[in-house]
Amino acid sequence: MADEQITLGESKIEENSFENEYKGFISNRITELRLLKNISEYQMSLELGQNGNYIRMISNGSSMPKMGSFLRICEYFNCNIGDICDAVKIWIK
Repeated sequence: MADEQITLGESKIEENSFENEYKGFISNRITELRLLKNISEYQMSLELGQNGNYIRMISNGSSMPKMGSFLRICEYFNCNIGDICDAVKIWIK
């Protein structure tokens, strides 16, 4: 039983590590696209219909967009989820 608890604990640590890396990748990717568009976090937030801190919170990793917001972000950059997900697949390999 003790071994199972250790295994579960280690799995949780690995899962959290992957989730944090994934969040970091998405945050960096959105920041990269925003900078290419030469637009501020504040301006992009407002153009997406969000509060002024919305993109800053995604960029610093303290928040992640929900699916609907993620789709609006993709539309904002004139890309689709596949464009970003393909980049994620490359990063994971």
